[in-house]
Amino acid sequence: MATKDSTGPWMEAGREAGLVLSAQQGDRASYLELVEHYAPAIYRLAHSLTPHPEDTLDLARETFIHGWKNIKHLPVGKPLYPWLMRAARNFAIVVRRRRAGLGEAPPAGSARERVFVGAFADLTLDEQVVLVMRIVEKLPYTEIATALEVPTRTAMSRVASARERLRTRIAERARNAA
Repeated sequence: MATKDSTGPWMEAGREAGLVLSAQQGDRASYLELVEHYAPAIYRLAHSLTPHPEDTLDLARETFIHGWKNIKHLPVGKPLYPWLMRAARNFAIVVRRRRAGLGEAPPAGSARERVFVGAFADLTLDEQVVLVMRIVEKLPYTEIATALEVPTRTAMSRVASARERLRTRIAERARNAA
């Protein structure tokens, strides 16, 4: 778990554990404190996982509603952020399927933005999540490993692979756009 100096989204472990326990017993105020703490990180993740800004808020909202309805299933001692992050990832799949069914294209931007957004969208959701944790949230590899429940070396490998795949896709899209 992160220390107080961490740049990541983690809440102090003891404080979080107490709030989670209270929320598991039905205390909405405790859950709302958790939501207030984790909302910026979950919102940034949601924003990164959908190219449609109007879906970002819905994705974050659904994540926290799911969290409230299911917090009683969070095992004692497990950190909340990874659990919420996985829920956001899963809801992103639903949002993408719904959008694909509507045949909607992502919003347009500058040529450079379209190249990057398109290349990022070409990545798997799991690749996108690890890049958001590392680049946007600035989590150290140890915290990414904790969130993913994998060894640190595996987290490092996943980030490196996702970065390389993103670089490749950006180069391909840039060539095609020229």
